[in-house]
Amino acid sequence: MKTLYTAKKLFGLLFTCIPLLGIAQQPTTVVPSANCIFTYNFNTTDEGFSSPSIYSDDNDFGIFWNGSLLTETAGAGISSRTASAISPVFFNTEVNKTTVGFDYTAPAGTDYRIRVISAVTNPPLEILASTANGSLWTSLPSTSGSLCLELQDMDLTGGSQIRYEITFRTVNTGNITFDNFRRAAFNAPLPVTFLGFIARESATGSLLLLWNVADEINVRGYEVETSSDGITFTLAGFVNASGKDNYSFDYTQSFKGTRYFRVRNIDIDNRYKYTGVIRVQKENANPQIKVYPNPASDQVVLEHQKQSGKAVILIINMNGTTVLQ
Repeated sequence: MKTLYTAKKLFGLLFTCIPLLGIAQQPTTVVPSANCIFTYNFNTTDEGFSSPSIYSDDNDFGIFWNGSLLTETAGAGISSRTASAISPVFFNTEVNKTTVGFDYTAPAGTDYRIRVISAVTNPPLEILASTANGSLWTSLPSTSGSLCLELQDMDLTGGSQIRYEITFRTVNTGNITFDNFRRAAFNAPLPVTFLGFIARESATGSLLLLWNVADEINVRGYEVETSSDGITFTLAGFVNASGKDNYSFDYTQSFKGTRYFRVRNIDIDNRYKYTGVIRVQKENANPQIKVYPNPASDQVVLEHQKQSGKAVILIINMNGTTVLQ
C-alpha cells in the first residue's frame, strides 16, 4: 500500500497528511515502453483533466487547457515552481502494471513525477504506483520530447479504476506544456457481451430495435446506427446504459426499401464494439385493396389500408366503364 493523503480542496490553502498505514508498500518499477497508444490530443477540450492535482501544495501552479495552443499549459513568471494536473477515471486494462505517456515542452532542468491513484470519491486516496519511490523526482531528458513508461507495481490490479497525476518541477522560468496523453494498447475483453439484436414493427408502424446484453460493466451507453447501403452508417440515436439485460430503440423515421442497422456500445473508457448488422426490408407503401364478392351483382365490399391523405377509388366493370368513384 502507498502513503495516504487527504484530498485538498482545489482552492483551499490548507492540506493534511494522513500517516503511513502499518502495511509495507509495494515498490514501483519504472521501465521505458513502446506500448503507448494515443488517447487524447487536447485539440478541442481539456478532456476531463483537472488542475491542480488533489495533492497540490500552496506553491503548485495548475496545468490548464490552452484553447489557442491546443495543449495543457502552465505558464508562470517565477522560476521555482511545480505544475500538475490529474486525469479523469480510467480502467486499468493491464495486470500489476500500467503504461502511460505524453509529449512535453519545459524549461531546462525540469523534473517530472507520475503518480497513479485509486479512483475513489472520498479521501483518503491511495497512491497505487509512482515514478518516484520516496521523495525522488526524475529529470526530463530534454526540453521537449515524448515519454512512454511502464509502471510495474503489485498494487495495480487489472480492472481497477485509476487516475493519473502528472507533475512537473522547475527552477527556471518558461512555459510547461503537457500534450498528447497516451495509454497502453490492450487486448482485454470489452465490458459487455451482445447476446442478440433484432428488429420488428411496432404497433404504431415504427421500427422497434431490440438487443440484449450480458456482462455489462461500466458501459456509458449504446449508439444506434443506420445505413442505406450497409457501408456508410450514421447515428440514429443514443440509449443510456442502465444495468438492464434488455434495451430497445424506436426508429420512427419512415423509409422504403432496405435499411441496415447496428448498435455500438460505448464504455466509460471510450472503448467500444458493435453488434452484427441486420437488414430490414420494407415494401413500397402502395395500398392493397380487396373487393368481394367477385363477381357481384348489386353490392360489394372494399377492404383497404388506412390512408394518411386523400385517396380515390374507382370501380370499373369488365367493359372498362367506371360504375362508381
